[in-house]
Amino acid sequence: MKTIIFFLLLTAPLLAKEEAQLIRVVDGDTIIVLYKGKKERVRLLCVDTEESVHPKKEKNTAKGKATSEAVKKKLQLVRKVKLEFEAKKRDRYKRLLAYVWIGDEMLNIWLIKNKHSKYETKWGRSKLYHKEFSNVHN
Repeated sequence: MKTIIFFLLLTAPLLAKEEAQLIRVVDGDTIIVLYKGKKERVRLLCVDTEESVHPKKEKNTAKGKATSEAVKKKLQLVRKVKLEFEAKKRDRYKRLLAYVWIGDEMLNIWLIKNKHSKYETKWGRSKLYHKEFSNVHN
């Protein structure tokens, strides 16, 4: 019993959602926030939307632009979001990797529900929400 309580005390901070101030939407799967006093780029976990602001213009698609606009509309009145991290907190580009919560709704799941992305597992499946992502994707 003591081992279980000790484990829960150690892992609880890792599972906590952390507040951030939304600064702007970059595209369908990336936002910029103020997190712990620093401006950070956040890449949403387990989704991959088509490009809309890629420097190589030929990579941008109409669906990518529509998704970006849908996310901007969804977040237009949002000032605060909560970020939830898995074990790996940053990618090779130094972006935060997170589930983004608006109240009790996860933006990552919203993208899949609204057909803007599929459940993306090429970088690994969700350790926290695999069942939820799988249920929405099917």
